[in-house]
Amino acid sequence: MKIAVENSNDMNDWVIIGGGYRGIIGAYILSEYNLPVTLIDSQNYLGGVLYSKLWNGLFLDNGCHLFDNTNDDASSIAHNILNGEVLPVDVKYRSITNETRSDGISVPDYSKLPDQMQHKVLHEIITAASEPEKQPDTLADLFQLRYGKTIASLLYEPCDKMYGLTPNLIDPDAYGSSLFKRLKATTDRSGRLLKQIPTLDERLAIRTSDPLEFYAKTSTKYPYRNFYPKTHGMRGFCDDALAYLLHNGVNVLLNKPIDNIKYENHKSTITFATGDQLTPSNILWCQDIDKLETILLGTTQLSNLIHNTPMIIFYYACRTDQINDYTYIHDFSSQSLIFRASTPGIYGNQHLDNAYTYVCIEVPSNIDSDLWVNPETYFENIWGEAVSIGLVEGSLPPYMNCTRVPVSYRVPKLGFTVKKHEVIDQIHNYASNILFSSKNVFAKDQIVHQLRILLGEHLEH
Repeated sequence: MKIAVENSNDMNDWVIIGGGYRGIIGAYILSEYNLPVTLIDSQNYLGGVLYSKLWNGLFLDNGCHLFDNTNDDASSIAHNILNGEVLPVDVKYRSITNETRSDGISVPDYSKLPDQMQHKVLHEIITAASEPEKQPDTLADLFQLRYGKTIASLLYEPCDKMYGLTPNLIDPDAYGSSLFKRLKATTDRSGRLLKQIPTLDERLAIRTSDPLEFYAKTSTKYPYRNFYPKTHGMRGFCDDALAYLLHNGVNVLLNKPIDNIKYENHKSTITFATGDQLTPSNILWCQDIDKLETILLGTTQLSNLIHNTPMIIFYYACRTDQINDYTYIHDFSSQSLIFRASTPGIYGNQHLDNAYTYVCIEVPSNIDSDLWVNPETYFENIWGEAVSIGLVEGSLPPYMNCTRVPVSYRVPKLGFTVKKHEVIDQIHNYASNILFSSKNVFAKDQIVHQLRILLGEHLEH
């Protein structure tokens, strides 16, 4: 689809900085307007965290990544980039909360608490949903305003496990990328009735036999709730995105780290580490805003307010008959190391010798821990946990791999939101031609929606 732009001129040339999913989508949207677009990334590939690594003939994803079919626009973009070469995924998940297992739910499940406590939780959620909105100071405050005191206290454990930081020390800005936007707090039957109330629908999760039940109005083109690239894991999407954008006239510059950006005469001059320059009329910044602050303003106000969560990703090449029928499992209990375990080798249809595929296990860590320093000594322990939570069965496979990820989640600490607004004002006062997409929007369909609005409004003016 091509979109006509009124008063199109040489002031409509664009540079997009950051070739992850946001940058890919930004380039896709701008290419629909037939505008000159250059997409830049410091790596030698597109996709960022989506780019799978090749190991022994298997394309290993950096954690669990799937496409959600919750919105026709976002799904159509992914299908177009992949040229329709997708694998529908019938997602089957499990969550573990306080060592209690719940199949068919991926979020924390508090419906199995003792009766008196469970009734109290539900009453607090219903009460919270009827209260006028208030501005929270911390993520813990936000949880209490959203779910009540009991759930807010119960979420300390999974939040600390996921981020390595308790919610009373986290800025509310972190909520957009959290897994705690909905919770299971009652039976599916009661939950279905309560979800007819919009303020409760956005808080409560239930099991459903129809994966598209709650997306009937927004997802009409494809008959499946999730899908995945047909070949090469998520790298398949990254490689196809590069080919698609090049075919549609986008100039892609890879392996181009930026040294600085200067603004004058209504244009920004981008200077690369190699010394060469670009002078676009418009910039779409698709990386973290603290990096823009440092490059553009030379300050580190925001980066000082970000907690980086290290993670070890363990991979096991095992027999397909060792893998149970789960797409992924979230373990929110503090008693285990595993946070998320998934089976991308199965849903991505990757097999070696028709017998082996792989599972992926995400384990948050910290830089000073023995786990971080010596992850190879934890292969047997992590496999044992994977057996215990039901992802796999049998003895330790002979083929194993692990990757240290120094920064998985970038968690805003207290004061980040206030400082972010100050920095945004400073950026706008310095360079009016730079747009940036908010990183507190996390889901792929939300990223597409946000960029549609951001770029559409800008181009209308």
